[in-house]
Amino acid sequence: TSSAIVSNDARDGNLDNNGGGVYVALNSGPSLAIVNTTISGNRAEANGGGIYRAFGTTELNAVTITNNTAEFAEPENPGHGGGIAAGAGGSAGMKVHNSIVAGNLDQSGSDQAPDCFRVTGGFNPRNLVGRDGGCPEARPIVVADPKLGPLAENGGATATHKLLKGSRA
Repeated sequence: TSSAIVSNDARDGNLDNNGGGVYVALNSGPSLAIVNTTISGNRAEANGGGIYRAFGTTELNAVTITNNTAEFAEPENPGHGGGIAAGAGGSAGMKVHNSIVAGNLDQSGSDQAPDCFRVTGGFNPRNLVGRDGGCPEARPIVVADPKLGPLAENGGATATHKLLKGSRA
């Protein structure tokens, strides 16, 4: 089944202001798997506009993460990783397969990590990332503009971002 996680907001004290769409904090037990999902239009006052993984194992497969925002909360806590961000413990538990992570915003003032932040591995070669500045070791990946249309009903079970002509995804 497909799903969409759209237009959520982690500000004003919600979950430490991280993880606008999804906040993952699994101490033990099963991992979180997100499959055939669109994560779009979410906002976090701090890190991970789309997904923030504090700890625990998270696996993404056939997921589109776009149009999410990590805002600038305060000078000592600038937001990074508009798409995906991992906590200070790193991202050993993050696995990304056959997914698009592109077109997200990092409003920290540096705009160095709009799509991912502290994601150091777990990407397979069939992923497309718009800008990999926050994930220099997340290899191998394709770094390109995915050419996505707006979030819309495109004939499936949920709203998606349709691939436009010339997309490498």
